[in-house]
Amino acid sequence: GAGKDTALRAAPQHGGGRSTPLPAVTAGRHRLFRVGAAMGPGRRSRGWALGAAGERPHGCEQCGKAFAQASALAKHRRVHTGEKPYRCSVCAKAFALSSGLVLHKRTHTGERPHGCALCGKAFISSSHLALHLRSHTGERKYGCPACGKLFLQSSHLARHKAIHTGERRFKCQDCGKLFGRASHLATHRRVHTGERPFQCPQCEKAFTQKAGLVLHVRLHTGERPFQCNKCGKNFRSSAHLQHLKTHERHGTENRFVPRVDLGNKQEFILQNVVCF
Repeated sequence: GAGKDTALRAAPQHGGGRSTPLPAVTAGRHRLFRVGAAMGPGRRSRGWALGAAGERPHGCEQCGKAFAQASALAKHRRVHTGEKPYRCSVCAKAFALSSGLVLHKRTHTGERPHGCALCGKAFISSSHLALHLRSHTGERKYGCPACGKLFLQSSHLARHKAIHTGERRFKCQDCGKLFGRASHLATHRRVHTGERPFQCPQCEKAFTQKAGLVLHVRLHTGERPFQCNKCGKNFRSSAHLQHLKTHERHGTENRFVPRVDLGNKQEFILQNVVCF
């Protein structure tokens, strides 16, 4: 129709071989995409083609997921290739997206531009703030169909479901070992790569996991956060509480109870429980 012809004439005819949508140039329910059409050996014409609004013409060859823009497809492919071209100049941690690097840099600078209007707590991203706000509202809209447990995030629910299904869909390409979480696989792969990203700022000793670094730093600080409630002796970690066996023969046992809630991490103390 006339509207379509007008839209076609309005499309600029400059170069660029990639197929990218032009959101600003539309015709009714259609959108224009820049395309390259073969015209013979070594020759291609660059023009414009109509596609339905919302069309995703750029499909991933490996998983079939489709995107509206070729640039979005290029970023998605990094999921399969593992490519992380954006590297932090401070700690060398790498990211697949530039936005990930921008957020990560705030962990070094301390910048937290997104503040909660209710309690003043600040966050590095708006998405983190949105999740935090649920702690005020009590909203947990993601429920497990197997046990009814509720979660703040859909990703937390997805991880939880693996407990019921036993699913381990993250496979190590080096040894074939399977994991329930991508983060567990990433940590495991350091066994093969030798990567030790967590370095002690005092003696430069490096570790594959943050937990190892936290425990090591206590050697320098002298911190002993684990205390036996029976005798008051302090330890660097719960694994060092072998002396509990000395109390067991007196008819008592010890167990851990939360002391300080740090989100997903907790500090523990020992509480003596009398056995009847």
